Amino acid sequence: MKRWLLFYLAIATALSAQADYRIFKLQFTNKKTKAIRTMESTLDPEQYKSIYGSNPDETLTYVQTWRCWGRTDWFKPHCQSPEVKPVVMENPK
Repeated sequence: MKRWLLFYLAIATALSAQADYRIFKLQFTNKKTKAIRTMESTLDPEQYKSIYGSNPDETLTYVQTWRCWGRTDWFKPHCQSPEVKPVVMENPK
């Protein structure tokens, strides 16, 4: 009986678990040409450099980061950035 209870609790816990992940907006800046390119990745700058390497002429920083809920398997797209958009208020007459 105890085995079934433990089995049931383990399954119920696993099914109710929520996953999240962090997105980093990475910025690559070329020191010589001053060219700037950006990309989104689930790797932070240090992880990205250790896995993919980097051009010695480029600096790598992250400009923004945010949390997404859910899974990223099967090449699902990342969630959108929750950037705060400025509110434009009209002058009351």
